[in-house]
Amino acid sequence: MPRVGEQCCASEQSRATGTGTPRATFAAPGIWATTCGSFTRWRWECDRWPPAGNARCDPGAVISANAAGNTAPPANRRGHDCNQRGPCLNSRACALEQVLVRCGYNKGMATRRSGGRSMGMQIRPARAQDREAVFDFCCRMSEGRDYIPQVWDEWLADPQGVLLVATVDDLPVGVVRGAFYLPGEAWLEGMRVSPDHRHQGIATTLFQALLEAVAMRGARVARLTTAWDNVAVHRMCDRLGFHLAVRLRRRARTVEAGRPPAELCQLNVKDFEEARQLLHHSRFLAATHGLYSWGGGVWSAWTEERLRHHLERGEMWGWRSSGRLKAVAFACPHRRRPWLTEVGLVEGTAPACTALLAALAQREGEPEEPAPQLRLFLPLQAARLHRAAAAAGYRIPSDWREIWVFERELAPASER
Repeated sequence: MPRVGEQCCASEQSRATGTGTPRATFAAPGIWATTCGSFTRWRWECDRWPPAGNARCDPGAVISANAAGNTAPPANRRGHDCNQRGPCLNSRACALEQVLVRCGYNKGMATRRSGGRSMGMQIRPARAQDREAVFDFCCRMSEGRDYIPQVWDEWLADPQGVLLVATVDDLPVGVVRGAFYLPGEAWLEGMRVSPDHRHQGIATTLFQALLEAVAMRGARVARLTTAWDNVAVHRMCDRLGFHLAVRLRRRARTVEAGRPPAELCQLNVKDFEEARQLLHHSRFLAATHGLYSWGGGVWSAWTEERLRHHLERGEMWGWRSSGRLKAVAFACPHRRRPWLTEVGLVEGTAPACTALLAALAQREGEPEEPAPQLRLFLPLQAARLHRAAAAAGYRIPSDWREIWVFERELAPASER
């Protein structure tokens, strides 16, 4: 389809009029429209986020016009429960749907099992009424242990996140979420496809749509984690241009009652320069390509701004010996499990790292239920840190699999 002021393509002209010659070409600010005989197609551009206040929230609608030049907008199809002119009360949802329409995800697409025929598969923003269908296939996949039912309402209400579903004949069969925990970084999570619709390309299509959506919202990089033996996700990441950033192994231990040693200290902003110098040549960050874990398994780029932020929040800990800072660690509570503390970064000399990790597992007071735990993800290449963690009592769970972090850079919206 043409942009503003351009003529429609010959193939579409031929389908509409049988002549290949456009009857009229016209446009209005913020939209483009092409008239071929008695056929008029409207579609909203997605150059602005959110859309302008005078835009009508009906992306991709197709209408018939009785006469060439009839440009009256069509009735709203309520694709996202918006039925108004003027400023939209849910403009972010409207703009998200515009992205999906622009990329063709609102059309009935073929699946691999359909032999190239359209099976009515569409990608659209999730709605509250999708709950039962999504919960059904999520619970069937994990025998009732999936965490998505616990976070569904939170994800649906998040104005910054992107929550998409894939539907076949209007029934949700897949779901995925893109979260913006940090500006410019999209964290992809919650990918699920119904067992009844596997191996049909639905997961790949969902991820493609999600990448388009998060890029339009300003993401410059997208990341996700998966298990080392999830070959299907590995192949999908390869097809979509992701690369393997880091391979991880989890270690954990239970917090014990005890008085922490005097060398353990909670760092603050005054310790910024000393901590920055210690992390300047960090082997941990070198092995993770500059990434660290925080907030429940989310991997983000470590920067001096993040160091200052965590110092202000009291989430940086140090081990001081002879008046010098010998080791530092970042530790914060898990987003959904208050009894779990995640150590997302540790650096220093081997003896100091062992002492620091052991000290973090000692707390004064009565035992709690459930017993608090510490979790630590370490890159496979960091053999020195693995030895230090093992000496501090952090064990690799027998049922735990290796975790892989995939990463892909995204082009700015202006270049797409």
